[in-house]
Amino acid sequence: MLVDTRDSAISAWIVLDGLWETHVTEWLQQTLRPGQTFVDVGANVGYFTLLGGQLVGPRGTVVAVEAHPGLAELLRRNVIMNGLYGYVTTWHRAAWSSTTTVQLHQRLNFSGASSIGAIGQEALDRLGDTEAMVEVQAVPVDDLLDGLPPVDVLKMDIEGAELQAFTGLSRTLDASPKIAVMFEWAPELIEGVGDKAEALLDLLEGHGLRFRLLEDDLSPIERAKLLDLPYGNVVATR
Repeated sequence: MLVDTRDSAISAWIVLDGLWETHVTEWLQQTLRPGQTFVDVGANVGYFTLLGGQLVGPRGTVVAVEAHPGLAELLRRNVIMNGLYGYVTTWHRAAWSSTTTVQLHQRLNFSGASSIGAIGQEALDRLGDTEAMVEVQAVPVDDLLDGLPPVDVLKMDIEGAELQAFTGLSRTLDASPKIAVMFEWAPELIEGVGDKAEALLDLLEGHGLRFRLLEDDLSPIERAKLLDLPYGNVVATR
């Protein structure tokens, strides 16, 4: 598996241990089944994309979306190297609520933390990181999934742009009654993009989804407690 060795987050874990976010890895292994459809939004270099491809097998379908240009290229090459290109599709796009272009804060040393929102120069200096602004095509993921079967599992990790992305997934959510959604929850990052965490919960609850916290053994979590939580991985199901 190819990684960006300049990256100070995911790359070291993959190179040294071959694993990344073991609790998410285990959840995906327990949830995805052969023949299912898996969507990976914010796929990075493809760790979960490749895992999903192995779990659903050739009878299944995987769609991976990544906004960062360098990571999207590594993602594409990793899919080819692992022989999954027949049923795994990759897209270099930002997941968004409409078709447009967005400005991405492309981070050098923490590339997976690249975001539509800015963290500021002080935070960059503290992390020993730099960033460059790049223009990226943005699309509703609904448009990338046209003609595919209902989605069984969707993983999203896009550094605060979740409200925009889920807005662009409304058709898919409605057409996938048994969908299981896993998304990173970080209200500060959502606000950094210019959105409200409350609005994200409103949208998902409006699609009939209810929330469980992965870090609490998938125990149900009430809306008020979730809004008080600074970070976590949330599983949403009907």
